[in-house]
Amino acid sequence: MATYAGAGAGSSGGDCVEVANLPYGTAVRDNQHPAGPALTFDGAAWRRFVDEIKGAYAR
Repeated sequence: MATYAGAGAGSSGGDCVEVANLPYGTAVRDNQHPAGPALTFDGAAWRRFVDEIKGAYAR
């Protein structure tokens, strides 16, 4: 079973996700639905995903 960690609610009190390190990559799930599905990424895909998020906020 993965151990998820997440930040508190955003400033808008809205949607948050939790992230877990896995032996084969990273998993992300909705903190309001922890029993629901999770997105999983291998290491390279996770780095691309995070870089895209950072780029979107830099614009």
